[in-house]
Amino acid sequence: MGTVVYEAVDDIVTDDPNDRLTFPVEFLNSLTPTLMPPYKLNLKPGCIIILLRNLAPTK
Repeated sequence: MGTVVYEAVDDIVTDDPNDRLTFPVEFLNSLTPTLMPPYKLNLKPGCIIILLRNLAPTK
């Protein structure tokens, strides 16, 4: 049983198309903010994880 690799989806939401050139996706993928999982998350079968969801998205 091998590991399963999950990759994050990084995108820039902006009206200025030059921002996409300033911050390429490869750069965004290289960032790992504090207390956040890395861009590529390797999980082994049977490992324990915590799934967080916003149960009140309108608030």
